[in-house]
Amino acid sequence: MRVQGVDPIMLNRIQEKVKKHTVQQSEQAYISNEQGRQKKEQQREAADSDKMAAAVKKLNDTAETLGIDLLFFWDEEAWVVLVMEKKTQQIIRELEPDKINEMLVDMQSFVGIMVDYVL
Repeated sequence: MRVQGVDPIMLNRIQEKVKKHTVQQSEQAYISNEQGRQKKEQQREAADSDKMAAAVKKLNDTAETLGIDLLFFWDEEAWVVLVMEKKTQQIIRELEPDKINEMLVDMQSFVGIMVDYVL
């Protein structure tokens, strides 16, 4: 780039400084955005974890009501629900969190069918 009356060497130095400053600002914005995203993700996971713990409690209550000898345990670190035999405490299966809500709905509708049948 040429500007009349300005030494090309000086012009190059100015352009380099402007580029460095712009890159630094971009990096700072990226880091700031990344930290904000991570914080929101952690908050979402904590809220989701609380919901999963509540869903697992409902599953355990429903299983007990139906006389099913299973225990459900929310493993927050592995982000799975463990299905265990009540007597032996042996893990039978690991379930993904999205399957838990389906299972809960199915178990509760089964309870509803049983109540309708008995009455």
